[in-house]
Amino acid sequence: LRVPQQLNTFLQLRAQGIDEPVTNYQAMLERLWNARVVKGQSVQISQLAYRIAEAMADREELWLSRLLFEDANDDLTALLATGVITEGEHGKIGFSHQTVFEYALARSFVKTKGALSTYVLGRMDSLFVRPKVLYGLTFLRNTQSSSYDSEFKTLWASKDLRAHLRFLLIDFLGSQVQPSDQETIYIVEAFETPELRPLVLK
Repeated sequence: LRVPQQLNTFLQLRAQGIDEPVTNYQAMLERLWNARVVKGQSVQISQLAYRIAEAMADREELWLSRLLFEDANDDLTALLATGVITEGEHGKIGFSHQTVFEYALARSFVKTKGALSTYVLGRMDSLFVRPKVLYGLTFLRNTQSSSYDSEFKTLWASKDLRAHLRFLLIDFLGSQVQPSDQETIYIVEAFETPELRPLVLK
C-alpha cells in the first residue's frame, strides 16, 4: 500500500464496500474489475475493454482516439463511467493507470490460446514488450496454469528469442518462491548453458 496507485485502488475498493484482505495488487485489480466492469454490466463492456487494450498494445500507445471505437459508442460511454477508462485531451481515451492497461491486456491473453507468445515473438525488438511479458506471465501463472505452461514453453523453446527476453524469462523463473517441477527444469537447463550460468546464479 506504500505505492500510490495500489493505495488508490485499495481505497476505491473500500469505498465500494469491498474490504476483504488481499495478498497482492493483482488481486485488488481483479476485485475492482469484477465490481466495476463485470458485475451488472453487459459482456460487451469487458469485451470493449480488451479490444482497447489490444489496440494500445498493437500500436504501442497508451492513449487512442475515441473515434477508433465509435462503432461501440454506447458501450464506451458505459466503460468510461466505470472509471477504468478515462478521457483525455483531444478526444483521446486511456486506462486510468498503466498497470490497469497491463491487467486488461493480460486478461485478453487468457481468452485466446497462444496470444501472449504470438504477441511477444512478433515484437521482440520493442522495449515496451518487457513489462507486458512479465505481467502476462504472472497473470497466467496465477489464474490459468495450463495456458501459462503452454505460453512459457513456446517462448522458452523459440530459437530466435532475443537475448533480453531470454534474460527476462530467467529472472522471472528466479523470482518464483515455489517453482513448479517444469520451472526447475528450465532453470537447470539455463544453468547448463555457460553464457547464461552467471545470470542463473544471480
